[in-house]
Amino acid sequence: MAPAGRPPLENPKRKQLCFRVSDELYDKMNQYAAAHNKTVSDVAIECLEEFIENKED
Repeated sequence: MAPAGRPPLENPKRKQLCFRVSDELYDKMNQYAAAHNKTVSDVAIECLEEFIENKED
């Protein structure tokens, strides 16, 4: 019999970040995410990854 539940992820997201943003940034993030069919979390992760990559140059 097959095991129940979801298969394990290759790179699970176990850590959580929490920070405050202005109302203006919050609205911009939500608008951008909705326009690109993404979650706000996905947008934030993409921005952080891009920022870090550009800072390493």
